[in-house]
Amino acid sequence: MPEFAIGETDFLLAGRPFQILSGALHYFRVHPDLWADRVDKARRMGLNTIETYVPWNAHAPEPDRFDLSGGLDLD
Repeated sequence: MPEFAIGETDFLLAGRPFQILSGALHYFRVHPDLWADRVDKARRMGLNTIETYVPWNAHAPEPDRFDLSGGLDLD
């Protein structure tokens, strides 16, 4: 795997300047059957990074109860 580093003025991947191009995917708003399609479309648009956030109010609706099933399956 190539080395990723922080250079003096930019990021470096394998010693060469590297630009991070990111988009967001809110997995809990997209049916799990469509996740791979959305990631593929992001890649085709030129993105090399996908960010998301975890809505803990959905995953932990009450103390000590966690839901990681269906559309909330982070794995």
